[in-house]
Amino acid sequence: RKQPIYEQREQAIKKIPNFWATVIENHPMLGPLVTEPEDQELLTYLKNIRVVEHTEAIGYRIIFEFRPNPYFENTELWKDYRSRTEAEMEAEEDADPIAETSSPITWKEGKNLIEIMTQRNNEAQPTATTSTTEEPTAGHKHARDVPMCMCEECEHSTFFEWWSTEEADAHLGALFREDIYPDPLRFYLGEDDPDSDVESQDEENAEDVD
Repeated sequence: RKQPIYEQREQAIKKIPNFWATVIENHPMLGPLVTEPEDQELLTYLKNIRVVEHTEAIGYRIIFEFRPNPYFENTELWKDYRSRTEAEMEAEEDADPIAETSSPITWKEGKNLIEIMTQRNNEAQPTATTSTTEEPTAGHKHARDVPMCMCEECEHSTFFEWWSTEEADAHLGALFREDIYPDPLRFYLGEDDPDSDVESQDEENAEDVD
């Protein structure tokens, strides 16, 4: 059961337009992953984020709740993180200690952002002139297979690639569980912006000089 404080917070947040979209875009590590206009638009339909701790295993689930939107049919998307047992680790060689699963996205026709970003990256790749049988470039592979690829070859990526893979990305999950969910207001207000700290320090230094 959710703590009463989170229930009260949910009710208050519902009255604030684009609250969670602003939180994510203002976060110093997540904001750079939301650069495409489609991502920015889709996040405006995000109405709630919840983190549910598992009771029968060590782990948690991150749940994104959406209003009806032009991109996919889902009203919820979730990411699940669970620590593997010793038996699981012994049975699978080189297994990651964190098991990750995610809900599939039911994209609407022509709105699959992963495919759209892959196409944009393909179009951005220089045309090969030395061979007509070359394998797809590294950028092409990354855009399709690696969540939120930030490599130099891929100019375009979508935040929603996070749900396209079950390769463990515990660090990203931890940002939502430990950073955003407990105190989203500071990111909504931009209080965690390092540039703001620099500006404040400059102002203090100027006052000291005066």
